[in-house]
Amino acid sequence: MRRLVLLAPMAALLLLSGCGSAPTTGSGYGNTANSGSMAEATQANTLPGTLSLRLKNASSGSYYGWTMEVSKAESNQGFVPFTTPQMQNGQNQGYPLWPDRYWVTVKHLDETRYSGWVDVQAGQLTELYVDIGWLSDDIEVHGPMTAANQPPVTQPIDSSYKAFTLPSQSGYDITYQGPQDHGLRTGRATFIFKKDDQTVLTLRNALWLAGTGPRGTMDFEDGRTVTGQLDNKLQLTEGSITHWPDGSQFVGTYDGLTPAEGTFTFKNNDKWRGKLRDGVPYGSGRITWHSGQWMEVSDASTIPSMTGRLPCTSADGTVTTCMMFDGKLIDSETEYLRLQDERALMNQVAMESEGMPPVGDSSNPGGSPEESTTSLIGDTSASQNGEINCTRAVGKFVKDGGLSTLTLTDPGAGSGTLVQLDGSGQYRFEVGFSFKATADTISFKYQPAHYKLVSSGEVMQTTTMPDASASCQYNGQSLVINGETYHQ
Repeated sequence: MRRLVLLAPMAALLLLSGCGSAPTTGSGYGNTANSGSMAEATQANTLPGTLSLRLKNASSGSYYGWTMEVSKAESNQGFVPFTTPQMQNGQNQGYPLWPDRYWVTVKHLDETRYSGWVDVQAGQLTELYVDIGWLSDDIEVHGPMTAANQPPVTQPIDSSYKAFTLPSQSGYDITYQGPQDHGLRTGRATFIFKKDDQTVLTLRNALWLAGTGPRGTMDFEDGRTVTGQLDNKLQLTEGSITHWPDGSQFVGTYDGLTPAEGTFTFKNNDKWRGKLRDGVPYGSGRITWHSGQWMEVSDASTIPSMTGRLPCTSADGTVTTCMMFDGKLIDSETEYLRLQDERALMNQVAMESEGMPPVGDSSNPGGSPEESTTSLIGDTSASQNGEINCTRAVGKFVKDGGLSTLTLTDPGAGSGTLVQLDGSGQYRFEVGFSFKATADTISFKYQPAHYKLVSSGEVMQTTTMPDASASCQYNGQSLVINGETYHQ
């Protein structure tokens, strides 16, 4: 017991004596600074202690207007300071707190009568007892002690602590809400993982012991389930298996909670073995289809656009050919040809909208040659008389600021190429052809067309185009095909 004798107001007037503060209690714990991180507990301990203010049931003296302020914890994080309501003689109020030292101030009518560190220990009572007297008041610190009769508790322990953020290298904001013992995580608690202010994981009823990560029930917001554990860095351990509601799963290494490298199985049972970024295959790796055929890929970003008959390996290790269309393995030759025909039709429509030679009916290609000549390149009567016409066109012609380039190797007849770049400059459409021109028409016989990556030249897709004819005008500088003007 520690006692501090305080004079009641009347005695203070008679003796002209003031109040003092009690010396700091010794507890064996140093007054260590809170570094923002928490050490791990070496044992489970979920019992709080109780801090109470009890007033003597006196009929005279300073028998009303007493309060207790608990302003800070020495080591425990997230502590929320509180002040009791005003109390009077005979009252006894208790407050559950996690074990630590707390700075406590007792006041009577806003006059400080006691201040100092007070120990609270697990499962025990620490009592500040106010012995109200006629001439003086004693404030005694009892405990920590085992008490048969605990004082009534006025607030739940969670109201005295807010969740606080743990240091993490996983890329998530992780908060802790649960028991503490002088700055150690103890007992079962709740961990909440957030990214961009969105909750990703709630780890409930979790126990964190020395040398391990927290063990508890994982509740992911997106419905995934995990067979595995979290380590001391609050990351899923290598080999943990993640299952998603759509049937896909991953096993391997993780960056926090996110798959980093391993085997990802899609809902159709296709597999990717390699790295992932934001849940998507990334970089080099191997894709294995549900049929057992597989292919090594240097850049996973090219998979969605893979189209054509590409080399692959069968389940027994035999090198073979896989029919691919937009990154999907096609099992049926009939289905593969149907998809290719659909793509060819789509390309035809796209090329016509860009002013390329039409494919299909050429009975009236591009409208009246005379109308095109008048509206786009002026009077070409000289061309019609054989001086300059489409049979004289040769060389390189461009339009759309250089995004489209048409090359004719010889005048009148020969070979050529058409190259079109997309607006981003990442992809290129390229097709070779042979051609034959008259004074006002030109016909094309196309070779297989390719979509390529500009950076590497890698063929992303190969398609075919039907032969076609179009109207043609040339004045020595501008070549107009089907109403679209190319400049030399």
